[in-house]
Amino acid sequence: MSLPRTSRAVSVPAALLLAVVLALTAGGFTPTQAAVLPTAVSGKVVADGQPVADATVAFLDGSKNVVDSVTTGADGTYSTSLESGSYRVRFAATGYQTQYWSGKYTFDSSDSLTVLLAGRGDIDASLTRPPSLSGHVTGGGRPAAGIEVTATGTTESGEPASDTATTDATGAYRLTTPIGSYTVHFGGSNRLASEYYQDAASAETATPVAVGVNGTAGVDADLA
Repeated sequence: MSLPRTSRAVSVPAALLLAVVLALTAGGFTPTQAAVLPTAVSGKVVADGQPVADATVAFLDGSKNVVDSVTTGADGTYSTSLESGSYRVRFAATGYQTQYWSGKYTFDSSDSLTVLLAGRGDIDASLTRPPSLSGHVTGGGRPAAGIEVTATGTTESGEPASDTATTDATGAYRLTTPIGSYTVHFGGSNRLASEYYQDAASAETATPVAVGVNGTAGVDADLA
């Protein structure tokens, strides 16, 4: 009569992990030292389904300090080694809106990445173009063409940002502005005086314009 089979108390993955810990301990490592061994973290950055080269992938601690930073290759992939712990991941590339893992646009709303001994190979990002700030400029109620409009401000990440555009024949303009807060200046002409939004004489008294992920429209001015 065969004896009934008994299940193992330790699964294969757990047994492997136990063997690693025992080997480290035998070699003179303490549990504390084992916890800070470098762990592989990798991923890919794309936009519109295509790889984004030279994107900066930064790993930040809870105080927004950059702990590590790497750059993607021509195929959009990156790889680095981190100590076990919790991180926020920021993806930035020229011409794209800065993004945090996973799919968030602010540090506070981003997900926390927990790095363990097993590592992570799926820390990816799909970037989008930055939002826009737009409006119309008139002079005495009529479209004002050729007026230079400038937005200057700070992004959500605390970085300076600005863009300038010139109004078309209908007085319309559109600026490329990452998520953040901006001061908008409307340049004058031979017959129209310059001003800040809304009817302000200086940057200090101007009404700040907030730009969100969907952009901001209707930032208009009627110059005198």
